[in-house]
Parts: sequence; structure tokens; C-alpha cells
Amino acid sequence: MGESKAGKFSDARCKVSSWVRIDPRAQPIQAKVAVNYSSAALARIEASENGYDEAIILNTDGRVAEGCVENIFICRNGSILTPPLSTGCLNGITRDSVMQIAEADRMDVAEYDVYRDDLYVADEVFMTGTVAEIRSVTQVDRARIGTGRMGRITKEQQKSFANAVMGRDKRFGQWLTFI
Repeated sequence: MGESKAGKFSDARCKVSSWVRIDPRAQPIQAKVAVNYSSAALARIEASENGYDEAIILNTDGRVAEGCVENIFICRNGSILTPPLSTGCLNGITRDSVMQIAEADRMDVAEYDVYRDDLYVADEVFMTGTVAEIRSVTQVDRARIGTGRMGRITKEQQKSFANAVMGRDKRFGQWLTFI
């Protein structure tokens, strides 16, 4: 088996984008088609041009939807919260895996309408995706998140996720196909 990438990406500094997530009334946003990524591409360019690593995209109602190609989680008072699919975020497999692992570890995990100001006051923020796996967010719009370093819950989730995808946590062995 190869090594998990968890923890190999640097902490992300994010900008809330002026571009918004495509409204589900305009087209089916759960479809992984190129046109659904156009606002994400514009958001990433905007973030990069302003010195950030990644963008966070709001939906047309002003709720946090996702990153450019990642789902987003906030940690507050020991709970892990993530925007519901109704915000327009993609139903990511890594998002679902993190939620299942956290629940199996008896963590309080819930879908929650996250707004921009929730990001600023979160104890921790992290993003999940196929490539980044679990990536800590230490800054949003120049506001330091928590201590400005990866938090305890994010570290625990990285470790638990790596153990699951590397086959070291037998509770999730059914997810794996060994070759």
C-alpha cells in the first residue's frame, strides 16, 4: 500500500470569494460536470491573485458552500460542523468518510448552516478533498483561526483518516480494495 497524503499539504490561508456557488435552481449542482466548476476556477484565481492558497465559496443565500474543490468543516466547542448538501456543496466521498470516522470515534458531527462570520470565530477550520485529504485552514480573510496553527481535532481527523485509508483501522476495511 502507498502512503496516505494526510498532513503533507501545508496549512491553508483562505479568502472568502466574491464569486458565488452556482444556484441549484439554475442547474443540477451535484453533477460533476465542467460548467459546475467555473465559479470555483474564478474563485481560485481571485484567491491566488490576492496572496491566498485557497478560496471559500458562499452560495447565493450567503451561506458557506465549499472550497474550490474541497468540502469545509468548522470545529466549535468540540463539535465538528459542515455545511449541508442543500448549500450547494458537492457530496464528496472524503467529506462522507470524515463524517463517518468522526461519528465512529464518538465525536459530535453535524451538518450546520455555516456563515462567513462562523469561520472567523471557529476554534478550527479544515477542508477535505480527494487530493488534499484533510487540510487545516489557519487563516480566513486575514483573520487568524484559533491559535493560527493546526488544531487538535484536525490533527486527530488526519490521523484517523490516514489509518482508515491505509487499512490500519479495521472498522473501515470494507472501504478498501486491496490489489
